[in-house]
Amino acid sequence: MGARLRDRVMAGEAVAVHGIGYIGASCASFLAARGLTVVGIDPDEAKVSAAREGRCPVPALVAWLATAGAPFRAIQAETSIVAFINRADAGVAVHHVCVPTEAEGAESDAALHACVDGVAERDPTAIVIVESTVPPTWLDAITHRWPSLRVAAAPRRDWFD
Repeated sequence: MGARLRDRVMAGEAVAVHGIGYIGASCASFLAARGLTVVGIDPDEAKVSAAREGRCPVPALVAWLATAGAPFRAIQAETSIVAFINRADAGVAVHHVCVPTEAEGAESDAALHACVDGVAERDPTAIVIVESTVPPTWLDAITHRWPSLRVAAAPRRDWFD
């Protein structure tokens, strides 16, 4: 499966980065700098507009991304995965989820569930990488709810600090 996935990504299938805040914008920038097709998905229209125009959705990351060799460049961006799927002529090979795990100062997995459920409803065999601080029990619940979904956890990497 690894070679097939690599072939799909290298042939232009998108890597969908869900959430283009600090973690997602840096991830999208590094993937795009390496020639991959990236689509940013974020409900914040200002972030989506910035990404489409080649402006980093998180201005505080601009200097760091440039120094790291991955200056932000224009990417495809939508406010929902449904909007992207409805207009895309290429598929999505991998969904990289970088959404918040808190709301109003408290732990919350609502954004994660909404994002992963939205992906799974459209493609129940999708590959989903969750970059977050989610506990293993959350992943267990997702794989129980969506048994054919291929889910992996990547520890959140605040390496840009």
